[in-house]
Amino acid sequence: MNYYIRLVSGRVGIERAAFTLAVLLCLSMFVVASEPDWSGMEAHDVVAVVAVITSAIVGIAGVVTGTVVARADRVQAAQMAIHDRRQARLEGAYIELLIFAETVGAWAQALLPAVNGDPADPERDAPALPEPATEWSMRAKVAAFGSSEVQNALEGWGRSLRDVRREVVLVQRRRETGDGNYLEPWSRLDETAKPAEVAARKRLQQCVAQELDELKDPARRT
Repeated sequence: MNYYIRLVSGRVGIERAAFTLAVLLCLSMFVVASEPDWSGMEAHDVVAVVAVITSAIVGIAGVVTGTVVARADRVQAAQMAIHDRRQARLEGAYIELLIFAETVGAWAQALLPAVNGDPADPERDAPALPEPATEWSMRAKVAAFGSSEVQNALEGWGRSLRDVRREVVLVQRRRETGDGNYLEPWSRLDETAKPAEVAARKRLQQCVAQELDELKDPARRT
């Protein structure tokens, strides 16, 4: 909202300056005309001369003001176009982020499901992960256009995913070596790592949703 106020204020200032100039010229004409004799000229002659000069000056001021205002309008239009394009790119990046987070979150929550009281194959029921290129593209856009709050929330969610993967790897390794302690990391996975991933993903989604709302309604920004 402040962005648009500054643009409008600039044009109002130009128009106000032109109006002030015209008022001052009219006042000067009145003061000069009020003298009964000015350099040996009759009052009506002085008025005529001053009127001609004033008309010329006002005409020049009008041309200058019109040129300045037209240039300000072009600059304003260009700035608004750049602003709108950036907003569109940011919105697109955030939508991609939300889709990516939901997909990867579903994958993380489906890892090592319980079958007869024992962990099944790690990705038995897990959905497919997005292609690496999709993640790289999303991360690049968020890094380029996203706010620091969203980037920090994304980083926090990434840490929770690494915790999930670490517990899954521990379960696999201990099962392969016949270590009965694989139930310990499996328990941490279900009781700690997975809930932490859900919480971090919700924080990320809330942060993104709030900024998307602000894009639609700039007045909501604090």
